[in-house]
Amino acid sequence: MRKQNLITLEQGLNEIEISYKDLGISTSTFPIAHLPAGSEIHNASFDIIEKFRSSTIENQDSPDACIKNFIMVGTEDDTQNFLTYTGEVADTFGRTTANTGAYFNSPISQDVDSMVVLENWMSPRVWTIGGDLSTARYGLLGGGTQEAAFSAGGTTGSIVTTTEEYNGSSWSAGGALNTARQSGSGCGTLTAGLAIGGDGYLSSTEEYNGSSWSGGGSLNDGLTQGSACGTQTAGLSFSGGINGNVWSGSTEEYNGTIWSSASDLNIGRSGTGGSGTQTLALCFSGDASGTYTTSAEAYNGNAWYMVNNLNLAIGWTEGTGTQTAAIRVGGHDYTDDCEEYDGNNWTITNRLNRNIAHSAAGGAQGAALNFGGYTGTLYSSRTEHYGQADLSSISRSGKLKLSLTVV
Repeated sequence: MRKQNLITLEQGLNEIEISYKDLGISTSTFPIAHLPAGSEIHNASFDIIEKFRSSTIENQDSPDACIKNFIMVGTEDDTQNFLTYTGEVADTFGRTTANTGAYFNSPISQDVDSMVVLENWMSPRVWTIGGDLSTARYGLLGGGTQEAAFSAGGTTGSIVTTTEEYNGSSWSAGGALNTARQSGSGCGTLTAGLAIGGDGYLSSTEEYNGSSWSGGGSLNDGLTQGSACGTQTAGLSFSGGINGNVWSGSTEEYNGTIWSSASDLNIGRSGTGGSGTQTLALCFSGDASGTYTTSAEAYNGNAWYMVNNLNLAIGWTEGTGTQTAAIRVGGHDYTDDCEEYDGNNWTITNRLNRNIAHSAAGGAQGAALNFGGYTGTLYSSRTEHYGQADLSSISRSGKLKLSLTVV
């Protein structure tokens, strides 16, 4: 990161062509130019000349590696003194479907010699295509892991009792629900699952043993469009519409026999994502009083408390994972966006291969499953797996051109 290795920016338009081979394919920083003291960068734009290509990664509309941030280093000898300019569209660099776009339009000035640095970012995890559901539907519920999951209910135009079981590559028929339900919530495992509530403010719960459903304890309040997490004998139901209240904060705990009322969410909402266990849960996003929200809350077994917001305001989304390692998947307005949570911050990560809402999810953050839903025009049978990318299959021949105007 020495000055003599950098291009010195001159007054006027500077165009710099950068090879992805030089940037690499994992998280790294790359100094590209020297900005003399007293100069200002007034605007910047990019032109992706050639994207990454991969034979195993499906989501090629968005490059699997992108340039995430400009970083202005305060002095060339003090690389720890970072002044990062992010702006509203910082994280869309390299992800836009159009290959050009403005990165920022506010002047950046430095009163000392500085460097312009690009940060190359690539999520180690990507979404790949799995086996399709036998029945395309949305508003379904589900649970389990990436290798052993269940899906139940939903609508194909009519609300159904259909249950399917997943073995990591294909779906097969399971035992039918006793009550057809749409917009219910699910949790647990393939051999010990729960189906909770649904449209019409259903209070009924059903338990799955891997082959058939049986009646469980009834909710205290009929629920639709809520979230659930935990196990069949220690479940948690939260958010959704309760008996005509469209945006509820109602929370109930299940012990395998009966549901008991617990502390309400701080923000009543429907169409949320959720993850975790009965005593360490997370609720995020959703429709709060008619507005999609970025807010997230954590539950400690006694009360909900606010945690850091997501980057994107999304409703009718899905979530899976734990309280400190969660992933949010898709949502209105029919998006492929996903975010990961590390117990402190939310980070936008690689996208689904389709735009989807009203789907279902299961598994861990790094081994998640998403299935079914509605694309805005079609019911979906698609299943997607989230996991480690095969970086060896990615070409390093891509290039980008960066244009900087200096005064």
